[in-house]
Amino acid sequence: METVFIDRRNTQITVAQGSLRVKKLGVDGSYTSLPLTQMNAVVISCDCQLTSGMLRSLSKHKVSLICLNNRDPDASMISVPMSNGNIARRVSQYQWLSNEERKRRFALALIRRKVTLQLSLLRKLMLKRPDKGTELHRSILALQGLKTSYLSPTILNKATTYELLGYEGIAAKHYFVAFCEVFAPSLGFNGRNKRPPRDPVNSTLSLTYTMTYFEAIRACHGAGLDPYIGILHKPDYNRASLACDVEELIRAHVDYWVYDMFRLRIIRPDHFHTESSGACLLSKAGRKVYYEQLALIMPTWRKRLRAVCALLAKKLVE
Repeated sequence: METVFIDRRNTQITVAQGSLRVKKLGVDGSYTSLPLTQMNAVVISCDCQLTSGMLRSLSKHKVSLICLNNRDPDASMISVPMSNGNIARRVSQYQWLSNEERKRRFALALIRRKVTLQLSLLRKLMLKRPDKGTELHRSILALQGLKTSYLSPTILNKATTYELLGYEGIAAKHYFVAFCEVFAPSLGFNGRNKRPPRDPVNSTLSLTYTMTYFEAIRACHGAGLDPYIGILHKPDYNRASLACDVEELIRAHVDYWVYDMFRLRIIRPDHFHTESSGACLLSKAGRKVYYEQLALIMPTWRKRLRAVCALLAKKLVE
């Protein structure tokens, strides 16, 4: 039980005797008790009552709190306890990132690794969907060519970080052209769209990317890094740019998980509804299934994110 998901309205959350107590208001006095020592994070995706004592206890036990806005994930809130007070490491991070050549070298390595993971996923999908072999092979060749011609180490003498980001965008376009092909046409997944997502696949991708973004912020804090000072992603208002960089390295794993959820019909079209704004959102029943499945895979992704942050922290002192 590393992450607790709460998605029931009119819920009261308190803390007593080292345990989180979750109670439905307006019913009898029964409640669910969950030990804080076994938690990493609490995710709340509904309106509920919290106490100041509960917030203090989460901080004391180094449990993150995520208040998720289901309609607008960008408007969600995260509270991460400062789990690593190594200020010297953050100073080293700022000094390290002030070197533009070093930043470009790391940005290139990050993009090359992301493209490698995308290629690996597309090859895996060829085994799952041999009927889409032509489309998948075409994108594989395009990504391989891009990696060889424009993302080789020799380009460091010519390309700026901004140009490298442009190449990453081109790679993403080639990748999603093929990735869209492996989903059932009835899902209406014809490419990435967001704010709002307009089909079940984009809705699931956006929500899952939001969750892994929060996990990346937690991983940065755990490694003593400032999650807001990025390398590939430039610092921007209210964006944890380094967390965005780190998250890029698990997105292919997230994509494959989303594909599997629909392929196995664990998540289905009837788990979604479309609002008047055009936003396609998970229903209450859909969120229940989604969070149950996410809780199973998140420990694996969390481990990967922490490993990336630990490696980056080590680079800062070399």
